[in-house]
Amino acid sequence: MAHLEFWGLATLPEVRPGDDLALLIWEACGREGLTLREDDVVVVTSKVVSKAEGRVFPLEGIRPGWRARAVARATGRDPKLLQVILDQSRSILGEIPLGLAHRYLGALPLGEPERVSRVLAEDRGLLLTVLPSGLVCTDAGVDGSNVPGAYAALPPDPDASAARLRAGLERLAGCRLGVVIADTEMKLLRMGSEDIAVGASGVQPMKKEFGAPDRLGRPKFGGVDAVADMLCSGAALLMGQTSAGVAAVVVRGLQRSGEEAGASSLAIPASWLGLGLAFLLYSRVKIRLYLMAYGLADLFGRPLRWLRRGRAGPDRLRM
Repeated sequence: MAHLEFWGLATLPEVRPGDDLALLIWEACGREGLTLREDDVVVVTSKVVSKAEGRVFPLEGIRPGWRARAVARATGRDPKLLQVILDQSRSILGEIPLGLAHRYLGALPLGEPERVSRVLAEDRGLLLTVLPSGLVCTDAGVDGSNVPGAYAALPPDPDASAARLRAGLERLAGCRLGVVIADTEMKLLRMGSEDIAVGASGVQPMKKEFGAPDRLGRPKFGGVDAVADMLCSGAALLMGQTSAGVAAVVVRGLQRSGEEAGASSLAIPASWLGLGLAFLLYSRVKIRLYLMAYGLADLFGRPLRWLRRGRAGPDRLRM
């Protein structure tokens, strides 16, 4: 029987700058009666990695520059938060105006209505940013949840952070392990958020089986699974997003195979976003034109002359 086990470490203490995160996780495993085994994967939140690496910025030490003040005026957000976001970003692609959507499109189904309205009145949206690593994410991965009086930012190289944490855990456990660093992001064209891998070491982040035969022998158009993201989504059920207090999850039973790489291999270059929108617009116009043409051909009972020379398929003359 195929199965996976997820063990949430509930006794991991509050992490502070300079702490040995690998040792803290190892000790939490001991307190909870869990022994790390060969090929276990440890999924940790980016927040505890950021804390251990000192990627925490106290509010009193942040001095917003003119760019942060300008973006704050345009978006209605905290200029200190925006200064940290700008410091961590290579560029800003735009804003996701959740506050405007909530105000003009009706209450967003995000939770208790009064609480949603109160939060969106204070923090009206999210910036879509590009990190120096090329990762596209909201607010450059910066947030202030569970960090009193400060903002926390992602590690500058999450894959390198995952590799260091993996080396520390393997030294303590004496066996081969994998590490994935998880962060929460919005989902495209769906409500809600999910945890994705921003750093990884010792795992195969992507299963590449595009074109592989299915059970009937037909080549599959698909089969490229973001394994590291799936691990993060499973672990997030135990980690939660607010006050669950579980910052590390041990995953057992994953079949390890294929080439190991960092989570950066999952990121789509920001330059592809504009190209993708252009292709989407082109294909939309093309499909609309063909629908109009075939509609006219059906109306008049015969195909239009230019459709006879087209490449719309072998049935283009049989309306």
